[in-house]
Amino acid sequence: MPDQINKFIIYVQNGEAEHLECRVHVFPFRLTDNNFKEYEENRWYEFWQGLKEEHDFFEEKKAPSNVEVRDLTCIFNASG
Repeated sequence: MPDQINKFIIYVQNGEAEHLECRVHVFPFRLTDNNFKEYEENRWYEFWQGLKEEHDFFEEKKAPSNVEVRDLTCIFNASG
């Protein structure tokens, strides 16, 4: 998988994706309930809780939703 990601990054950086929209969803870790317990004291915990909705949607549908971040709040407009 890392090779595919690197090829994609090079593709975008070289301008070969000029007319394409590229949505990239990155999570700090697998946002499972068990993993969250480890990070309860982290300063980003509340923000990550907002990301969990998208993470769960992605895990279920295997497709990203539309996401915007406003004032450190995730706003989802699911495309599934």
